[in-house]
Amino acid sequence: MRGPEFEVLVTPPKKVVSVKLDADLVDLVDKFWRMYGYRSRSEFIREAILFFIAHLGRRDEAGAHQARATKRLDPDELERALEEALGEDFTTPEGESGSSS
Repeated sequence: MRGPEFEVLVTPPKKVVSVKLDADLVDLVDKFWRMYGYRSRSEFIREAILFFIAHLGRRDEAGAHQARATKRLDPDELERALEEALGEDFTTPEGESGSSS
């Protein structure tokens, strides 16, 4: 007779990356990760990186990692929040017609 069976989820290894940010940007990141229900600053920053990679059109590279994301925001909602917070237009890549710069 066998005992109980357990499913163990193994996540891919992670690397620690040190990044220097302006204090006001860190304050803004802290505001957003709490506001949108992320578990930590790191989780929010991972999501932001994946969002930006997808925004740049590298969806194949980001796609493999999106399944690991725990809190998905509607991209339009996130763009509006970023535009409001940073005062920049994130909807059109720089250099293309229609950009607000």
